[in-house]
Amino acid sequence: MPIDSHLSAEVEHLGRAYDFELIGVRTQGRSEIEVAENIASVRTEFDCFLINRSGGGTSSAELVTLAVARCVRGWVEIFGTDAEAIHDAVDQASVRIGRQTSIGDGDPMTAWNSVMTDDELAKYIATGGQGDCGLKAVVYFADGSEEALFYERLKNCLNWRRRK
Repeated sequence: MPIDSHLSAEVEHLGRAYDFELIGVRTQGRSEIEVAENIASVRTEFDCFLINRSGGGTSSAELVTLAVARCVRGWVEIFGTDAEAIHDAVDQASVRIGRQTSIGDGDPMTAWNSVMTDDELAKYIATGGQGDCGLKAVVYFADGSEEALFYERLKNCLNWRRRK
């Protein structure tokens, strides 16, 4: 599946594994509005891994959760700090924009996990996760340089899986 040529410059191609392409939506140094616009720049159906490793919590994530609820056509899997609260915010946003009649209707499908380490998470994402969309987006919120380090770790996992 070719990557959409209209992706924002802030969306990085991370690699290919078996039957899916993986992209990373840059968050480091970007405002919430910029991150939401970058998510919206993906014009192909995609599943999403939303990872929160920042100490900022969920208070400023409303635009991002709205963008995810509006744009993701498959699964949204949320990991890290406040994963359950972010999961609930995606469900609430989905109801607010009319994709779900009530929370839990499954449009988009959502899941959360607050205990996986970055190593475990990179290996899991390299398998493709829950959804079956041919494109997977990773949105990684962190303090400092953790985002770039995680994307490198993820690329290594993808390369290892391709060699197997």
